[in-house]
Amino acid sequence: MAAPRTLDPSALAHAIEAWGPAAWLRESLWAYPLLNALHILGIAALLGGIAVLDFHLLRAREPVAPVARAAWPVAVAGVALAVATGPLLFAVKATEYIANPAFVWKFVLLTLALSNVALFHLSFPGVLAGTRPVTAGVRAVAALSLALWFASLLAGRAIAFL
Repeated sequence: MAAPRTLDPSALAHAIEAWGPAAWLRESLWAYPLLNALHILGIAALLGGIAVLDFHLLRAREPVAPVARAAWPVAVAGVALAVATGPLLFAVKATEYIANPAFVWKFVLLTLALSNVALFHLSFPGVLAGTRPVTAGVRAVAALSLALWFASLLAGRAIAFL
């Protein structure tokens, strides 16, 4: 029986960097900066929508539903744009990024932040629709959300400096 093959992250990263679109992004004068700007726009929309909603939940003196109807689609569109552009940005310097501790932390924090979103929706259904009250638990999850998204933003920025 042959020994099981293991995945070599370094070899995979080199293969990703050799991928045609990654090479084109490295060589193009405008493609990478444009893609990076779109990624930042996605992050801004995501964090802007989440921050507006979380801060509103923290103070909850006004109805939640109108704010949620405005902020949630902006955050979802931001996630979609960031997820669409992020892998292409990664492909340009995959070998460098997999060795960067800030990159690893970014994804740990993103996983926690997205898990917190799921926890919110599973634990507090109806709050964003305005059919259930904003409780101390809702406020705690909103505060944790702000902290996790801000920390993931910091980790993402730290990638360039580590």
